[in-house]
Amino acid sequence: MKITVLGAGAWGSALAYHFHAVGHDVTVWGRNPGTAPNGCARIHGDAPLPLADLVVLSTPAQTTRAVLADKLPQITADAGLVITSKGIERGTLALQSDIVAQTAPGHPIGVLTGPSFAADVLAGRPTGLTLACADPSVGRRWQDALSGNVIRVYYSSDVMGAQIGGAMKNVIAIACGIVAGCGMGASAQATIMTRGFAEMSKLGLAMGAELETLAGLSGLGDLALTCHSPLSRNYSYGFALGERGKAPETGTFEGALTAQAALDLGHRHGLDLAFTATTAALVEGRITVQDAMKDVFSRPLKDETLT
Repeated sequence: MKITVLGAGAWGSALAYHFHAVGHDVTVWGRNPGTAPNGCARIHGDAPLPLADLVVLSTPAQTTRAVLADKLPQITADAGLVITSKGIERGTLALQSDIVAQTAPGHPIGVLTGPSFAADVLAGRPTGLTLACADPSVGRRWQDALSGNVIRVYYSSDVMGAQIGGAMKNVIAIACGIVAGCGMGASAQATIMTRGFAEMSKLGLAMGAELETLAGLSGLGDLALTCHSPLSRNYSYGFALGERGKAPETGTFEGALTAQAALDLGHRHGLDLAFTATTAALVEGRITVQDAMKDVFSRPLKDETLT
């Protein structure tokens, strides 16, 4: 299979490395010059894309629409489009699959997501990912083609659930990082992660996702990975915010860009996402960490539920 990966960041490059390792002809596109993973071709900027059976979208979530629109004339009409970007578009509140369907109508669409650090894949450490696609015949074909080496792919038809899990876990990871940066301890982190999962589930179920998906690799699995490791950009962003009261000035932090969009999407569905609201306020500098803690512990007590 001929695969083009749009996005030469850490994860796009790791996926390109994996795809080549399992036998595919892989080209990586990036905005700027750089080195391709072993065995892969590398192009950049305005260079034309090669013909591909599958185009993997690994650019930052907030740029998906612009990059795909720019490259679409060079993508064959029957090429599959697989999304690995995780986030909700600010302003429109569109999920990544919505953006792709609007920008490139008629193309088969899939979502590849789950607990995965680029460094682990490059080091040959195994992981499992979810490949979500509404068309089972297409999804299972991609599942078979993209599995092997160190990545085991599980098929799901729940495109909605796979994306809500991936987007929300980044927001929750920031909250867990803040707690860790403040020195509040592992117990507090576990509480934030668990109640964050409840909000992920609440939003996902309201939008038609399946609880089984949210409790799987693309939801709880990815959440468990990113909420406790400094290898997670979003966790590290939150840690800096909690420790120094100041977030990093450079880098792509999808959770910081998604937090308010996730909150707005929840409001659209009539949901109260309290922890998401607090994280969005912290990220945008509307409250301090001390204010956030006072708010959390002054709220009325309630029963524990997922919905």
